[in-house]
Amino acid sequence: MTQWLRWLLIAAALIHIFYGACNVLQALVVSAMVNGFPSQLLLAASTTANELREGVVGMLLAIVCFGVVVVFATWTYRMNANIHALGSNNLRYTPGWAVGWYFVPIANLWKPYQVVRELWLASKDPAGWQTARSIKLLSWWWTTWLAYLFLPLVSVAYMMRLSVEGDAFSPLLLIELFGVVYAALGLGAAILAYLLVTKIGAFQAQAADRSLSAVFA
Repeated sequence: MTQWLRWLLIAAALIHIFYGACNVLQALVVSAMVNGFPSQLLLAASTTANELREGVVGMLLAIVCFGVVVVFATWTYRMNANIHALGSNNLRYTPGWAVGWYFVPIANLWKPYQVVRELWLASKDPAGWQTARSIKLLSWWWTTWLAYLFLPLVSVAYMMRLSVEGDAFSPLLLIELFGVVYAALGLGAAILAYLLVTKIGAFQAQAADRSLSAVFA
């Protein structure tokens, strides 16, 4: 499960790179439109081709992100069940609630972070996890993920404000710039999640080895 999730996160990172590149190209087209493009026919062809690229990449992005969400939820459930099996004491979250908190409004702004923090600490040190300290990778991952989720809402609100002012080109250009930032956040979130998943998987493999060594010692 960890390996499947890692491959999906790699795919998500690559698609976000392509998505950002498409937005950069479209921003250049809009900028050329503002400054007076030498050929209207070439302008139309460039716009159509880039919109097609954006559509295809956007569809792939939606499919891969859906896959990441499903596999990440399954992975979280199983890894949480593992830390219970490894003998960690006084755990706050059950496997069911480790996933369930993602679907509770408002609480899903911080509870999933606490779930993964507990998962990290208990995987690294099942016996003494309560006295262990988490690392900045967890905070960076969760902050980037929240920014990735909320940027579309911010961009829509800002676009609505600009549309009232009646500027035809500024909203078009800013949409593409927001798209570049969105792609950068998605890339960052995918990379940080990849590192997170890899480390937790390694921690649990090491803990399982220690547990088996103790049994057969």
